[in-house]
Amino acid sequence: ISDKGREFFAERLIIPIFSHSGSIVAFGGRAIKEGQEPKYINSPESSLFKKSNTLYGFYQAKDRIFSSRTAVLVEGYFDVISAHMSGVENAVAPMGTSLTENHVKILSRRIDKVILMFDGDSAGIKATIRSAGMFLLSGVEVFVADLPDGEDPDSLRKDGKDLKEFVESSKKFEIWFVEKVKHLEDSEKIKLLKEFGTAISRLKREN
Repeated sequence: ISDKGREFFAERLIIPIFSHSGSIVAFGGRAIKEGQEPKYINSPESSLFKKSNTLYGFYQAKDRIFSSRTAVLVEGYFDVISAHMSGVENAVAPMGTSLTENHVKILSRRIDKVILMFDGDSAGIKATIRSAGMFLLSGVEVFVADLPDGEDPDSLRKDGKDLKEFVESSKKFEIWFVEKVKHLEDSEKIKLLKEFGTAISRLKREN
């Protein structure tokens, strides 16, 4: 119940959020009605649930992550669910927030390689560059599964696409970035290069 006495998850699809050890510690709620804002909400943070320390799907994905030393990082709940339904069982996502250093620490202790599979829009491209810089700083090899513009893992699965094919055809971050920049207008190219510079600036300082 909210402060105003209204059901907190009213008219929303409720999604259980598991801790990394397998206990349900919170819930996410997705809007059902058209125009309902915000689209996603989470339970308030507590001593058991901190968004910056929680990766959605980690409990379900950890065995595959540990055995393959590889994680597939996507953006949201339904991207994780669709990835697992498509056989990409090492997929996880940040908790409705940008990737944090804590998220990277949790994964980098357990993986040698991460495959970023973010939305194929401009925001997704920026998130890919930013996240790549954070993982590279932690010594993790970064690959990118390039999705069509305007698509995400959930929408692609619903359209009958095989997400495994996107994962298997992923490219090293450096190669993906060069190919992405090639096809942009000059104004967009400059913006992307600035994002890249910001992402790798810490890497340069550390080295």
